[in-house]
Amino acid sequence: MRTKILPLALLLALALPVQAAQARPAPDQPMDTSLLQRKDLKYSFSSLLLDSADGQRHYQLWIGRPASAPPKDGYPVVWMLDGNAAMGALDPQLLNTLADGKAPLLVAIGYQTPLRIERNARTYDYTPNRPGAAQQTDPLTEQPSGGADVFLDLLRERMRPA
Repeated sequence: MRTKILPLALLLALALPVQAAQARPAPDQPMDTSLLQRKDLKYSFSSLLLDSADGQRHYQLWIGRPASAPPKDGYPVVWMLDGNAAMGALDPQLLNTLADGKAPLLVAIGYQTPLRIERNARTYDYTPNRPGAAQQTDPLTEQPSGGADVFLDLLRERMRPA
């Protein structure tokens, strides 16, 4: 009997992470903004709105500043993509832990949408351009893709200095 339980337990242990990895949020899931409303945190949040050079994508950056004074060399910075989702993943305990150490400035790069994920803009921004392709689309969604270099330029030239 014991020899049958071990393989079953092993099978279950291996199957659970696969099942969890396949869990996907609903495409229309709203962004969780509850943390942004709180005043009792060791971080305060502001936001900055930017548009892409072609005017097709509209970004929102959430900037979390620690309550502590900046070090003489400035705050270290943590950049987070999928900012709408990242803001929902932060919690007060994590922010307090960060603030009690070498508190970094938090920059969550998201989109001007009430949704957790903005699929069309994300598809364009996070996929590399195929060499020789004048235009490309995502094979699953048929949305424009291949703008990772453009997004990286925007991050370097307009988001980082801001």
